[in-house]
Amino acid sequence: MDTQQSFVEQQVEGWDGRERRLFERSMTDLIEAAVEKVVAREFVEHEHREIKNIESRISKMTSEAFPQGALGKHREYHQSLIDAAEADKLASQAKLEFYETAKSKVLEKGIEGVISAFKALLILGVVLLLYRLGIAIPEWMIR
Repeated sequence: MDTQQSFVEQQVEGWDGRERRLFERSMTDLIEAAVEKVVAREFVEHEHREIKNIESRISKMTSEAFPQGALGKHREYHQSLIDAAEADKLASQAKLEFYETAKSKVLEKGIEGVISAFKALLILGVVLLLYRLGIAIPEWMIR
């Protein structure tokens, strides 16, 4: 027993707590690893829930935007709107060009018309003046 007692005494006297610190450190490492494992699993589960949520939202928006589920027809519809807008723009430009041309022609012909009317009034005025003065009007003007 003496040898046992002396061994225990030696152990108690020589114990500096290093074993306890090693045990605490290894327990801390085990706890950290367990927490990391749980957190990683929770992140993966959260990611899966978020992906399902996003996919369901996209599916809902797609079904609302494309009632028959025809994505190609939706694109064709928007392309037809774009084509109609471009055709309207071209028609607008053609209409503007037409009105500009018509305006210039009317002004051109209008000035010629005013000059022609002025000539006619001038001739009529001369004829009336000749008539008032009693000067004979040629027969060809009367007919």
